[in-house]
Amino acid sequence: MKRKRPGITLIEILIVISIMALLISLILPAILNARNLSVQLQSKNKLFALFLATEQYSSIHNGQLPTSVHRVGDKADHGSVHFSIIKYLEGGKEYCDHLMVFDFFPRGYSFPAFVSPADFTVPLVNFPFMCSYPANAQVFGREARLPSSFRDGTSNTILFSEHYAACNHNKFLYSVNIYEPLNEIDRRATFADGGIPGYPTYGDVYPVPSSSPPGTKPSVPGKTFQVRPSFSDCDPSIPQTTHAGLLCGFADGGVRTLNKGISENVFWSLVTMAGGEGVSWD
Repeated sequence: MKRKRPGITLIEILIVISIMALLISLILPAILNARNLSVQLQSKNKLFALFLATEQYSSIHNGQLPTSVHRVGDKADHGSVHFSIIKYLEGGKEYCDHLMVFDFFPRGYSFPAFVSPADFTVPLVNFPFMCSYPANAQVFGREARLPSSFRDGTSNTILFSEHYAACNHNKFLYSVNIYEPLNEIDRRATFADGGIPGYPTYGDVYPVPSSSPPGTKPSVPGKTFQVRPSFSDCDPSIPQTTHAGLLCGFADGGVRTLNKGISENVFWSLVTMAGGEGVSWD
């Protein structure tokens, strides 16, 4: 008489399941962490590419940086910071050549170099011309020159920052650059856009320098940037990041992460280019 082959017991099945669950719990965070690091690296590369394009524009224009305050009808470089530098970015010339219909506004999609791979608001809103890397209005709104205008030092001045492209129903668009805002929800791709004499503001928080003692405070106390806010909790007056800290592209070409706990004085001193704060932040 043949002996029956013993089957797998319930205890053995539970042990196998427990081992598999343990392995998944160990592997999944590593996979997610690797993915986050990859996305963060892509964002850093895009911010560095924006610096290179800005530097190339500056070198061709005798040190002059593009401006965010062209009036309607001023067709120079299509009238926005991002369109001024787009032809120096990969695929930018082709984008303009094939998609331009009017003098200022192209049709089609958002240009990839201006969209963060971590910005979930872009597919959520699904609108053309959206921008996850707005320009610092305190630099590009003052007809600055590189490097002579940067009295605080190029390593202490932010050029571009992360920002949700769509923030609580406000859209940041690289195709918008006019003397007056179109409306309260479709605005140019800038941050810290305020406090510049002779120009309107979008209601952004902006730096307010003080000469005695040297230092800089925000126009709205306590505000710097947001870390991982939801779409509805997003504050359009300040930048946002989906990472643990805010990625910023500086005027020396460096791409650095600003920690969540950075003081408001230090953060806003990095937004000015000639505030004379003399802070040490890194």
